[in-house]
Amino acid sequence: MLRASACCIDLLARLNNYSPVPGVVLQLHIGVGAGTISSFCVGGYEGKWEYFISGEPIEQARAAQRQPTTIGCGYDGSGELGL
Repeated sequence: MLRASACCIDLLARLNNYSPVPGVVLQLHIGVGAGTISSFCVGGYEGKWEYFISGEPIEQARAAQRQPTTIGCGYDGSGELGL
């Protein structure tokens, strides 16, 4: 978690408010979650395959999308370290 968090902080420092073309500014929103994840590769009909993932980190990401944008670091004991 600490290495992932350090990577996020570095990305924010390097790329937040990046302007790829004049008049366009990109802002990064980054979070780090932890927990058990499951992955599934399903399909095969007519050569079509889909890849799905689910689990605690996906739910943490979904919940974080609804929160206001803040910069900070915290650990709530549930396995989630938010930036």
